[in-house]
Amino acid sequence: MVNRRYTILENMQAANPHLSYQLLRQQLGHFLFKYDDVHKSASVLSGGELPRLAA
Repeated sequence: MVNRRYTILENMQAANPHLSYQLLRQQLGHFLFKYDDVHKSASVLSGGELPRLAA
């Protein structure tokens, strides 16, 4: 479940607390969240981005 008060990166960290920062960024890149996008608030994600983050 996506917490809309968290950033994209914070959501990924919460779901995968054992992963290093580098692996979190790599995984987010696979979901097409790259560069500064990972610091966007989940509250501004589009209808297509939300399911990608929740996956």
